[in-house]
Amino acid sequence: MTQEISRRKLVTGTAWAAPAVLASVTTPALAASNADDGPCLDSIESYAIHKRDRRKVSADWQSPNKYYEEVTVPAYARYLRFVIAGGSGGTAHTGQWWRNSYRPPWWSPGPEDFSDYSGGKGGGGSIVEGIVKVKPGQIIKLHAGVGGIAYYDKPAIGGEGYSNGGDSSVLPESVIAPEDREKMNNPVYNHVVIYSGSGGGSSALLLSDPADPSKESLIAVAGGGGGSGARGMASLPYNPQDEDYADTSRYKKPAVWATDDGKRRSYNRQNTKPPLAADGGYTSNVNKAVDGEDGMEVYELNPSATVTVHSGKTAESNNTSGGAGAPVGELVSARGLAFSSTPDMHIRTSNVPGVQGEGGEKGRGADGVAAYGYAFSTTDHATSQRNVSGYIVSGGGGGGYSGGGSGGAIVVGAQTFDPDQHQYYDVSAGATAGGGGGGGNYVASDVIDVSIYTESSRTNRGWRTDGYIEYSFCPSDSEIIWGEEVLT
Repeated sequence: MTQEISRRKLVTGTAWAAPAVLASVTTPALAASNADDGPCLDSIESYAIHKRDRRKVSADWQSPNKYYEEVTVPAYARYLRFVIAGGSGGTAHTGQWWRNSYRPPWWSPGPEDFSDYSGGKGGGGSIVEGIVKVKPGQIIKLHAGVGGIAYYDKPAIGGEGYSNGGDSSVLPESVIAPEDREKMNNPVYNHVVIYSGSGGGSSALLLSDPADPSKESLIAVAGGGGGSGARGMASLPYNPQDEDYADTSRYKKPAVWATDDGKRRSYNRQNTKPPLAADGGYTSNVNKAVDGEDGMEVYELNPSATVTVHSGKTAESNNTSGGAGAPVGELVSARGLAFSSTPDMHIRTSNVPGVQGEGGEKGRGADGVAAYGYAFSTTDHATSQRNVSGYIVSGGGGGGYSGGGSGGAIVVGAQTFDPDQHQYYDVSAGATAGGGGGGGNYVASDVIDVSIYTESSRTNRGWRTDGYIEYSFCPSDSEIIWGEEVLT
């Protein structure tokens, strides 16, 4: 699977155009070693040579499997120039990906474009580019990672790659205590079951000697983005048929979270007011690992009552330690709102921390963790319609040189009540989960003209944004062949 890449595509579609480069690191000893560095570093001459050897390999978004290819270095080649992109993390929201930045000319707002606040955005896959010396006959091994995905209502498997992204796939039966399973599985009760985004797979480039292909030298790894978090709620009025429900208590309000009012956007990080859906992490450059954004909810009853869930940590570049899992979240109650059992409701609230990403030199992203909670009636006159429960799995970490940590998960069983009149009202089970951290990058010490930045996570629920690898070979200055090949 190959594709020729024009000079125009290389310049506009990658960070080789100077304005797009966010970070650059050069190895001085190699950068100034000899005149042979010229062709691959020159912005014009390097693209006018051997057009037939400019290729692109990428994963297939319709398949969960990574793309793998082996290429033999041709006889004329002395340098390999590459761009490696990891797969992005899965996104749980269903809004359009261009809502924060570019909008196509044909775009116009529709009623559904900004109405979904069920989840955050997956982290973008890292992009690593550079130049490395090669020898004719060497074998180049290319791994293009698959992006993560989110379905919200069913498990999501992490993107496959050089190292895989973490899953968001823990099944309820493996977590829920035996004594709770019957009620949690009762189809009559009001349930919510949610899965967040899975992590993206990493992409990598390796070199090996044809005499012994098993001996590999790792040249570069581009980490996958962390999967997004998600949110949802099951809620019910206490019993609208009861005569006491007609009272005028100021606490007689739904036990629900505030929703976006159209002026705030849960995905807009410039606005710090909740609701804030949790996003996946990524690596923006070699010095900065950007962790997943935390999620935050506020109750309609009282704005001082909040739930904050944390996202996983992104792994540092060239570091064999995986990103840390999210710490436990924070629950802040308020007068008239119970997060624990009341005289007539058995309430369970669960607050679970994330898991650290896998370390080593081929680190898998951490799998998302699961939490469940409920509010079940304990009174004789109760009906099954008064019971609510929630189950949620957090976002998985991105795969990388070391893997990203997974997000935390919280399910809050709650009930509103009048503390003065001892009246009890609405119940709910609110579920929220953090996103996963991004996978770490790696660049070998003999790579020159290095740049690391981030792929824009232009994705949506049910989509994958896969990784890719672009590469071209360059001869030495003494072997430049001037011909009629001119790129347009």
